[in-house]
Amino acid sequence: MAFSITLFITLFLSPIQDDGVPMTDVEEVNIGCLNLNKLEETYIFNSEQELEETLYSFKSPHPNCSYFLFSDVDFATRTVVGVKISTTSCDKIQTRTSFFRRGEAVMCETNISPYNGGCRINTINVFWFSIPKTPSNQIKFRTTIK
Repeated sequence: MAFSITLFITLFLSPIQDDGVPMTDVEEVNIGCLNLNKLEETYIFNSEQELEETLYSFKSPHPNCSYFLFSDVDFATRTVVGVKISTTSCDKIQTRTSFFRRGEAVMCETNISPYNGGCRINTINVFWFSIPKTPSNQIKFRTTIK
């Protein structure tokens, strides 16, 4: 059975030996009306203005997308983190994203594993999360294929 995954997450800021303490105050954020093909691998937003200015150029041209659709986030106390996963597989994939705090740093870890299913070629997903306010330089990303 052929299985190949092309990952676009290449941001490894430093090796992490210990994952740290699991974060329980993570919330999923829905952001719609985006052209997923053009998005970068990872995003970190500490203000609504930063999110809108950055993602505006990726807004879908679909007629129902005259404005961004995204969940309410209190940017005074929260940071929005996005992770893009792009796969090519005749197996469906399962993804699980977890956040860990290690001192002041936050690790966003995404695990990808195949499971039997129908063929889904060139699947792109972007997962958005809200975490407690964290400076961009203290957030690190890691992706593991199992």
